[in-house]
Formats: sequence, C-alpha cells, structure tokens
Amino acid sequence: MRPEDTPAGLFEFDNATLIGRIIYPLLLVLGQAESFKQLFEAFEKGRSLGLIVHEISVLGQEHGKYCTSTDPGAPDNERIVSSSELSDLEQLGLRRIRESAKAWSDLLSQPFVAGLLYRWREWAGESEVRQWVSRVINTDEGLLRLLEGFLRVGSSSDEGRTFEMDLNDLRPFVDPIGLVNRRDTGVAAGSNAAD
Repeated sequence: MRPEDTPAGLFEFDNATLIGRIIYPLLLVLGQAESFKQLFEAFEKGRSLGLIVHEISVLGQEHGKYCTSTDPGAPDNERIVSSSELSDLEQLGLRRIRESAKAWSDLLSQPFVAGLLYRWREWAGESEVRQWVSRVINTDEGLLRLLEGFLRVGSSSDEGRTFEMDLNDLRPFVDPIGLVNRRDTGVAAGSNAAD
C-alpha cells in the first residue's frame, strides 16, 4: 500500500484500487454468505470510512447502482453480496458516516470526502447532508476543508501533479455562487459555529 493515497504517476493506482485487486478475488472464493459476513465485520470495525464507503459503492455497481448501466447483470445469488445484504452494508455505511459527521472535522479528514457526501445523500436524502454542509461552511476552516475534499488531483507528463475543481460537483450540497458571495454574509474568520 502507498503511504499517501494519491498516485504519483499516470500508471500508478490509488489504495482503493490496490485493495480491490486483493479482496475481490478472495470474496469470489468465499461465497455470498461468508463474503457478506467478512465485509460487514471489516466495515463495522474499519477506520478508513472513505475506503469503506467506496467499497460499498463498488459492490453496488454489481447491482446496477452508481454506474451508467442499469443492467445488474448476474442473478442476485451469483453476486458477491445479495440485494438485501447490500442494503445492510449501505445502512452500515450511512451509520458510520453519521457518526463521523457529529464532529465535522472528523468527516472532512477522511479520504474520498466528495464520495462520502454523495453516498450520504443517496442513502439518507438530500436534506440531511445539505443541512450538515450548511453548518460546516459557517466557518472558514470548514469551508476550506470541504472544498479540499472536492479537489481532484491528477498527473500530467508536462505539468506533474495537477489540481482542479468543478464547482458543479458541489451543487447537490450547496450553491457554489453562494460560496463565492459568502464574504458578504458577515461570516467571521475563525468562527466555530459548525461544532
């Protein structure tokens, strides 16, 4: 595993990809019931919430979720986890997100922040996550940490490591124009209103 989670070059993989390449062949050997049991235990005790939710999303793709195809492909009994087991894993992921969100700095320090917020929205509805984001961005630190979570890191042979952000990615959670005009709202730098 890489100590940092950002590939340094064009042909390197992030930790989520490396872990997936290890666990998915093992899960296929275990069978559906044992795979679910092992995944649930690992996701319940694991510390990397971003990776946990990412892996639940990957499992959802086998069911036609979170991807462009709506064709689930294999019958339910031939998937790594069944539809009901996937639902249980999603509920576990949601519970873990909510626990981490109690202290906004905990959730914003996780890898894959944008993915966490998108799954939270998918599993709990738009209102809950938008209210949380609204509280977080009341502080300068919260706003900066949120924006950092939506920053895309890439690599270019000409420029080396690159950074970009598409403000449209924020639209499900907050009005980007409101963020630009935020200074006019009188929010004081260093405010701790989000905690």
